Amino acid sequence: MGDAVAVMVSELAMNAVQYARTQFDVTVEMTGQALRVEVSDSGGGNPEALPFQSAASPRGRGLQIVRQLPDQYGVIPVEGGAGKSVWFRVAIKAGPKSPAR
Repeated sequence: MGDAVAVMVSELAMNAVQYARTQFDVTVEMTGQALRVEVSDSGGGNPEALPFQSAASPRGRGLQIVRQLPDQYGVIPVEGGAGKSVWFRVAIKAGPKSPAR
């Protein structure tokens, strides 16, 4: 699970750098049994997942990855201005409990 979250955060951060070309913020929130991550930037555009690209293509898989791996994902546009937040949510399974000492 941790590797998938790291890949998704990396993809969203890279998209902010490459396409929005603005500073960005990453917000991580743990609520109940779920982890929610949001990457926000002030760039224009509306992120859309492209069809899967060939293995030879150096680009075009980031949002497909973020669409496929989490339980939920979405885009929240900034009202009345440029910018958006791309977020995802994954369920966190409880691990084994440590024995009491």
